[in-house]
Amino acid sequence: MTRITAPMGSWQSPLDADVIAAGAVHFHEIQSLGEDIFWLESQPQEQGRVTLMRNGQSILPPGFSARSRVHEYGGGSYLACPVGAYFVNFSDQDLYELDNGDGAPRRVTHSGKSERYADFCHVPDTSIAICVCETHNDDGITNRLVVIDLFDGEIKTLHEGHDFYAAPRLSGHKLAFVAWDHPNMPWDATLLYLAEFDRRERRLENVTIIAGGDGASIMEPHWGEKRLFYLSDESGWWNIHSLDCSFEASVSSILHEAHEEYGGPHWVFAAHTFAIINDDLLIARRIRQGEESLAIIKGDGTLTEWHSRAGSYDSLHWHESNHMLLCVTGTPERASRIEALMPSGEHEVIASAARLPQSEHCASVPETVMFESNGAAHAFFYPPTNPDYEGRTGERPPLLVTTHGGPTAMARRMQNLRIQYYTSRGWAVADLNYAGSTGYGTAYRRKLEGEWGIADVKDCEALVRHLVLNGLVDAKRCAIRGGSAGGYTTLAALTFSDAFQAGASAYGISDLEALAKDTHKFESRYLDSLVGPWPEAKRTYMARSPIHHSEHLACPIIFFQGGKDLVVPPNQSQLMVDALDKKGIAHAYVFYPEEGHGFRDANNIAHALRAEYQFLCQAFGIAPADTMLDIEVKHL
Repeated sequence: MTRITAPMGSWQSPLDADVIAAGAVHFHEIQSLGEDIFWLESQPQEQGRVTLMRNGQSILPPGFSARSRVHEYGGGSYLACPVGAYFVNFSDQDLYELDNGDGAPRRVTHSGKSERYADFCHVPDTSIAICVCETHNDDGITNRLVVIDLFDGEIKTLHEGHDFYAAPRLSGHKLAFVAWDHPNMPWDATLLYLAEFDRRERRLENVTIIAGGDGASIMEPHWGEKRLFYLSDESGWWNIHSLDCSFEASVSSILHEAHEEYGGPHWVFAAHTFAIINDDLLIARRIRQGEESLAIIKGDGTLTEWHSRAGSYDSLHWHESNHMLLCVTGTPERASRIEALMPSGEHEVIASAARLPQSEHCASVPETVMFESNGAAHAFFYPPTNPDYEGRTGERPPLLVTTHGGPTAMARRMQNLRIQYYTSRGWAVADLNYAGSTGYGTAYRRKLEGEWGIADVKDCEALVRHLVLNGLVDAKRCAIRGGSAGGYTTLAALTFSDAFQAGASAYGISDLEALAKDTHKFESRYLDSLVGPWPEAKRTYMARSPIHHSEHLACPIIFFQGGKDLVVPPNQSQLMVDALDKKGIAHAYVFYPEEGHGFRDANNIAHALRAEYQFLCQAFGIAPADTMLDIEVKHL
């Protein structure tokens, strides 16, 4: 078959933005109860509604969405237990019980939006559960651990006094849970508690700190039969530790010590990265230099590689009844899906996001890139891939560098149709794991402490230099995009660096000072470690904020913003738009009044993708094969 020769960046692609947006289904929080398998599934065609699935069928009536807003990012928003199935409804944040018949869900709590719930743990042989409760009132926001009666909604405080709580996990009468305080984020330092739970009085006794308190990040406590397993980065890596609780003078130890990551940052509740079969056998996701696989770890610390066919693994859950591991897997070539992995090596697909044959037809498979930037830095490089097209002789493709959020998130080897949308049109994409990213150990994650807006920007510049020197991209057509914290890195790179000629910011941060004054509780002290304590470090905040240095901006930028964003308020984008307009620099501003932090509606997702691509093509003088949108671009 003869390939069409056409300018790179302008190729016609079978990947349509509407189809991509409609297929942007995500799976979360796998649970099982007897033979039944439950999970949460986002529905972009229903304005981002999150429905509760059981054995492949939605059991959540229209009008309800299972999504908690604790910490604003939520997670841990449902509970499947012997006395029923319960979920947190997004619109009012109350807890509901699903009716097994045809009736509407029964409202368990009536908080009037003042209280939010997450991360449930059922107390066996009772109608009560333990969970995290976040209270919003005129006095501010408080977080605590509570017991909630699943019948009448009565709430009783179990533990309070810390700024944040997570992961209450019960075994018999022993309760483990995690807590931490400002200015720490959960990946900075947390405390692991162990207490005795009095079911009759619904209270805790003999509450003891058993780990943490020394700058270690403790996460994900899970019970075996007599042992408590948890993640700790005290060795410099998130490794699995175990504590034998069968006798009083128990001592914790690392189950398998390695320069590998077995966990990730706590942005959402109930993100399980390892599953317990018994006290002597675990299955865990491990990350080595950004590459993921599943491993079997025995009680004596012996590790065996078990599964590496996928590029990403999430929400690990051991299905006791059927003796199999359930998890969400993904690869660059195919959509994410829920798989059942058997000890024999066989596997079964339980659910899959919409399969797009055309995405497999022109899938760009990433190459792992390591380059020098104040030490080793990391990225995944996606070359332009379309079997129907080729570039002109000697032509180098335009480059789009993508910067993830967090900034403690990580670029992963999983299907990202936004990336494939570009590569199938003749662009090269580099998905950057800049300093501060997860997956490369605590030291790499902490390279961004006090250096946000500097170390990450240097990594962006170094990545472009590396790709240009190796003849992989066109040095004069380099763009950068990012959302949220990645939007800040994007705007900082465009302001304080000359490596890029265009950019796109989705709900990005432009004014660090404004963010320190106006954001939600969970992240209200995050900048203490990334920039410096406020207001003592005000000069640093001013020096690092793109909004105060618009005189350095000289290239086209497009902005995307949700009107209901409580994490990065709309004024962050509006300030930059006004500054560019005043300078006469080419820009566009796309505003979605009903969206929050991250777009969920399929129409908006598709529109934003088209608009971004069209804008960057215009900036580089590329004539795209796609039908042009009618978006207002000023000063182009």
